[in-house]
Amino acid sequence: MIKRVEEKDFISGHTVHINGHNIWTQRLTDSYGLLFIYSGSCNISIGQDTLNAKSGDLILMHPRFRHSFQTSNAAMFWFHFVPRPHVMPLLDWPGKIPGLACIHLEETVSKSVKKELQEAHLLEKHHLTGWFMLACSLLETTLARGYNHLLSRKFEDIQHIQIVQKLLQKNKESIDKIAKKCGISRASLYTKFKQATGLSPQQYRESAILRHSMHLLEGTSMSIAQIAEEVGIPDPFYFSTRFRKYYGACPREYRNRMTKSKLN
Repeated sequence: MIKRVEEKDFISGHTVHINGHNIWTQRLTDSYGLLFIYSGSCNISIGQDTLNAKSGDLILMHPRFRHSFQTSNAAMFWFHFVPRPHVMPLLDWPGKIPGLACIHLEETVSKSVKKELQEAHLLEKHHLTGWFMLACSLLETTLARGYNHLLSRKFEDIQHIQIVQKLLQKNKESIDKIAKKCGISRASLYTKFKQATGLSPQQYRESAILRHSMHLLEGTSMSIAQIAEEVGIPDPFYFSTRFRKYYGACPREYRNRMTKSKLN
């Protein structure tokens, strides 16, 4: 049976910390929490894991996790809520630390979220007629913004990976230059590429080079040295060593094997 969401399930607050060492622990853990930091920063911890949340971060906290907070300067809106059934798909955010997910919003989206959550908080604070449904709608709009932001970032990541794959296959530029072309750091490129393909950029490039050399061995009469030069490994001995590691035979053995199989 689906629990009916009631007014008592919606709690909000507006907290501002200035020039002080403030530490507190989450008290309400039986519902979801949403925290939006619009100024300053805050360390959020659970066990040995810590997230440094900063201005523009929208943070979703899952039930049954008790987080600790530490800040000297921060301003934030916070909410504890029981999601209505239709909202549950919007809560599928990637975790940063146990029980907590975080999305960083761009400035224009951040301003809209601040207005929505400020209004939702004021509605809950003053309990004006019809406040509950309107406050829920505003909070759900923010959750939808966060979820849609995730989807757009995933699409951007896919596009980046496809571009990187083409660049790795078609030119000899360094990984640093390829990352710069994609507008991301080398470390970010490495992490995202390995998550998507299971290979580091260097491993992917070598794999692509050796696949190309395999096709040249099968489909042309080029010498081993010519093929090595063509694929960007001018040292034939090193080329043969790498080829053997991938395919279990040196280039000459591989070509002879393919020639015999075609004759048979």
